[in-house]
Amino acid sequence: MALLGLLLAAGLREGTLGDDNSRGTSEMLPVPRLVRDPDSFQIDPAIAPPTDAAHPHPDEATKVARGRATLDQRVKTVQKATSSKASRKAAIEALPLNKMSDEHRRRVSQIVSGTSIYRELPTLQFDIDPRVYNFFMEHPEAAVSIWQVMKISDFKMRQTGEGTYETDDGEGTHGRLDVAFRAPNEAVVLCDGAYKSALLPTAINASGVLHVNVEFGQRSDGSAFVTHRARLFVYFPSQTVETVARIMSPVSNAIIDQNFREVSLFLYMMSTAMSRQPGWVEAVSKRMENVSEERRTEIMVVTVGVFADAKARR
Repeated sequence: MALLGLLLAAGLREGTLGDDNSRGTSEMLPVPRLVRDPDSFQIDPAIAPPTDAAHPHPDEATKVARGRATLDQRVKTVQKATSSKASRKAAIEALPLNKMSDEHRRRVSQIVSGTSIYRELPTLQFDIDPRVYNFFMEHPEAAVSIWQVMKISDFKMRQTGEGTYETDDGEGTHGRLDVAFRAPNEAVVLCDGAYKSALLPTAINASGVLHVNVEFGQRSDGSAFVTHRARLFVYFPSQTVETVARIMSPVSNAIIDQNFREVSLFLYMMSTAMSRQPGWVEAVSKRMENVSEERRTEIMVVTVGVFADAKARR
């Protein structure tokens, strides 16, 4: 269930607000957007997204914008994001510390007790086949590889062991993700990262904990949906960095919230693609990089099952 750990890697950096070409003081702690420019890419599988161009042809602009607007409506906000003290207290109490290894429990407790920034992301709900959700949550490197094929993100992720991953956003941030706890409807992910820039004398280090809760449901027509929520704790060992991060938190929170929505939109999109356009999924899977052949086979096994069941319901 480590896909949402991508938000941790994003949460270790602060980003600019407004013009992406202007940097200013916010360069000190840039939060990378997982999707570079969601409005410029034909992401809705209902309009057959291309896999070899980052931007649609000019005469497709209206069609793309309409597709993106429709896609945005598919992810509903059940509860708004918050950084309140009450939410933080509840989040700490909800952590399944007694179910973790001694080492993971120690690391999680250390980060949470020294938290510089806390955020409860918006609770989101959208239609998705549970098999699709579980596949990408268990194999986040497959999701990242598809983003690269679709040219919607420069983010990179590589699995290095059981429940461990290395990340690189291509702009100076490198991180390591560890799944501290995983259950069918819950996961806790640890992240350690560093941001290096020519503008800074030393690297900015940070650690984070992301706690995710998931609930699946089924509609009267047999279709499935998910409601998921995530709580994020970020710790900066440097007091100076922490101070800057707190000042800039309104900006970074907005980007982190949007990243969570983009991840949700991606999951919805892939479930829709598998149920309607398995050929497109197959074409994309053949171009995936930094994933094993086993993973390519697994994504097609999931696709075949999702497509067959969706066809039976139609």
